[in-house]
Amino acid sequence: SGNSIIGFATGAVGRSIVKIFPHRVHFARRPSVEGGMLICLPHSHVIAPAPPLSLAHDAAIIYTSGTTGRPKGARITFGNLWFSAIASGLHLGHRPDDAWLATLPLFHIGGFSILYRSVIERSRVILHDRFEPEAVRQAILDGATMISVVPQMLPRLLELSGAEDWLRRPRCILVGGA
Repeated sequence: SGNSIIGFATGAVGRSIVKIFPHRVHFARRPSVEGGMLICLPHSHVIAPAPPLSLAHDAAIIYTSGTTGRPKGARITFGNLWFSAIASGLHLGHRPDDAWLATLPLFHIGGFSILYRSVIERSRVILHDRFEPEAVRQAILDGATMISVVPQMLPRLLELSGAEDWLRRPRCILVGGA
């Protein structure tokens, strides 16, 4: 139909099938829409080489929460994302079985950063539509090794039955933001 596949997100399965190189996108296996979402653009089936990027170029505008007034757009460069992801990898390490549980909205820098880090580290992402404590517990029991939360989420997780046991399973729980 003239659409180009540019990515594949898998929800609960969380298997990354897209390999991203500086000038091409390669699929590790044939995409399937079962259990995931196929992302398409109306172009030819060949993805043209990407123009060179500068780390100083804007990658995104992420809005603040507005706790001190109106939300403000913060310009995030490719360099900001790259060096944050590299620093995270250096401090937290990386394992082949890592699976980041993403429950923060993707318009939040915490949620957006999970995707960027995972592409660089080639790790799995388990993408949830929203934060639901019971779904987080189940994802951890099913193998999520890392999770990012904001402070308001942590008490809701601690209220769940057996939290002192299952919250020890992930090798990393990042708490940040407000």
